[in-house]
Amino acid sequence: EDFGTAVMAAYALVNRVTGLVMQPAMGIGGGLTSIVGQNLGARKPERVTEAFHKANLINLVVSGLGAIAIFIWAEQLILFFLQSGAQDVLHHSMIYIYYILPTIPLMGMFSIFQGLFQGSGFTKYAMYMEIGRLWVIRLPMIVILSRFSNMGSTAIWLAMSMSNLLTIAYGFYLYRRKHWLGEFRPA
Repeated sequence: EDFGTAVMAAYALVNRVTGLVMQPAMGIGGGLTSIVGQNLGARKPERVTEAFHKANLINLVVSGLGAIAIFIWAEQLILFFLQSGAQDVLHHSMIYIYYILPTIPLMGMFSIFQGLFQGSGFTKYAMYMEIGRLWVIRLPMIVILSRFSNMGSTAIWLAMSMSNLLTIAYGFYLYRRKHWLGEFRPA
């Protein structure tokens, strides 16, 4: 299905706005990679767990506050990037932003899981999360919802939110299994 240029513009615009809130989490996740590698190499797995929890707490506070700010000023932020008269883009942007806002803290956690798994040498877990989020969950959901429902572009926004949520659930599953701890994994 062709969703049109207004939907594509809304997608790009909202991603630009939410990307500002995501930058700190991406930086924290990148920094966590080094902390995890250093502490596992120094045989201090307890510090890895502590760093992971602190990184998630910082992410939840920063991205949660950012999501609240976007919620409060959503229309003003979108209008900042729009030319006057682009009401169809504004309409689609407002729908998308409200679907994606609750998952902003989750996507911050995604970056932190990426840092944890990459730093511990379990890069395949990071890859599984990335590929699974887009190719296994999101794209099939978009195809199914857009072809077999009358949701229109809402199918895209719903699929994006659901793929983010399911990917974080998978990340927690991998985290709780503790395989990423390698030789420090509890018996």
